[in-house]
Amino acid sequence: MDQYLRLHRLLRRIQQRNKFLNVVSDPPVTLLEMHVLIELQASGSALSMKELSGFFKIDQSSISRLISRMEERDLLRKAPEKVNGVKQLALTERGLKCIEENDSAVNTDLKKFLLSISRQEQDDFIELVHTLADYFDVPRSKPRPVDSPFRLAQRRITRALGLLGSDVHGSGMTSFEWNVLAEIVLSPCPMQTVELAQALEVPQNSLSALLKKLETQNLISRNRSELDKRIIFLRSTEVGTRFYSDLEQKAADVFKRALSSYGHDQLRKLVDIVSLYAGDCDGTLPRIHNGVEVVPLTDENLKKRARGFIAKMLVAHKKEEELPETILTEDQSGYLVMYKEKELLVLFSRIPLQAPSTCIWAVDISPYELYMGLHAILLVNRCTADELPHITLLPELILS
Repeated sequence: MDQYLRLHRLLRRIQQRNKFLNVVSDPPVTLLEMHVLIELQASGSALSMKELSGFFKIDQSSISRLISRMEERDLLRKAPEKVNGVKQLALTERGLKCIEENDSAVNTDLKKFLLSISRQEQDDFIELVHTLADYFDVPRSKPRPVDSPFRLAQRRITRALGLLGSDVHGSGMTSFEWNVLAEIVLSPCPMQTVELAQALEVPQNSLSALLKKLETQNLISRNRSELDKRIIFLRSTEVGTRFYSDLEQKAADVFKRALSSYGHDQLRKLVDIVSLYAGDCDGTLPRIHNGVEVVPLTDENLKKRARGFIAKMLVAHKKEEELPETILTEDQSGYLVMYKEKELLVLFSRIPLQAPSTCIWAVDISPYELYMGLHAILLVNRCTADELPHITLLPELILS
């Protein structure tokens, strides 16, 4: 895959997951609302709506509606004093509490990630982000005492990519609409609505109206499963795929111009760093859901658990005759993938010391869940999909 396209997909996924801006309040604070709260705090004093509009490059009427909603939720207020006759905005106690909770969660996650890469890799990533943001002429945020250079760079790239406004890449779509379409287009298999909601970490009922809108625009289709009529699969249409791909390629072309000073190998190494933090190999496979754990089969107790799971699956599917005399020998290595402590699948070498032959044993899971488990294994091994050894699937064990 083109490195510029891959970088764009990975940066989009980081923003989509709110990796640095966790949803910690009730009701949830959106990405844009949290950015507004943080910038108000960073200013050290009140700001006007006009100043916020210029900083985020969002039209003043949209900012005005946003501020009204945030006032209603007691996240900010209009300051009693005017500056040069202009009304100013200030944080409320509730707004400050949201920032504090967010900072705690975000900086904890960030610290874990930064421990996994070198200081030079951190500096290279920060330079990459600022190079992109400079190209888009996006101003830098004022640092707060709790802000690391890495976090400041991330907030800046969010604004540079236009993911806080209502016209992402000139598509006429909001960032939420863009992310919904992206998940469906880039998914390697049809998704159910509940799986889409899990991937986006939003309530399932918040998607109904938008999915209907995308279907009306002929960007996606909704079809019932032939095996279970209660299940509806979401797919992108040819129109939807072309619409998304054209806009995405335009964005990648802009990245190419912005990063023209970077050599191929230098860029590839930086994109690999971004992929580690995004929790995604190349921006096309499903993300790892919260609760998914990949456990290497390194001791006998784990192998016993994996053996029991495989035997249970074969018996449940009336395939006892396929049960080998020995499941997982001492020489075989593999992984047990679990979701919320429940076994999801086991991947291991079928023939010891012959890596190209591998086997997957899976419970009745959807195609999307299968890819989710495979992606978890890819990420643990820091490899991309084309680097995974050839896999022999057992389709009769998969609910399609």
